[in-house]
Amino acid sequence: MALPVIDFGPFLDISSSLQQKHHVALEIDKACREVGFFYLKNHGVPSDLVADLLTKTREVFETSTPEEKECLAMKGSDEGGDSARGWLKVKNESGSHEVRGNMSF
Repeated sequence: MALPVIDFGPFLDISSSLQQKHHVALEIDKACREVGFFYLKNHGVPSDLVADLLTKTREVFETSTPEEKECLAMKGSDEGGDSARGWLKVKNESGSHEVRGNMSF
C-alpha cells in the first residue's frame, strides 16, 4: 500500500477558496482514517529545518545518558513494569513486525 501524498499548498494559499481548503482537509481526514499516515507536500516548512529536526532527534536518542534512556521505555512485565511508555529502542522488541499496535523508527 502506498502512502497518500497530499498537497497542502491550497490550504496555505490566501487566494484559495474555502472549497479548495475544505478539499485538503477532507484528504487529510481520509488518509488518517484509512491509512493512518500520509506525505504532505507544499507544507511551507523549509527542508533545512526538517533536516535539522531529524538530526537533533537522532542526537537525543544517541547521546542520552543511561539514566535518561531508562526513562524512555518502561520495563516489561517480566521486569516489574508494564512496558507502557510508547518508545522502544530499535530492535529491542519481540514479535512480528506485521502485527503490532505501535510505530518504531
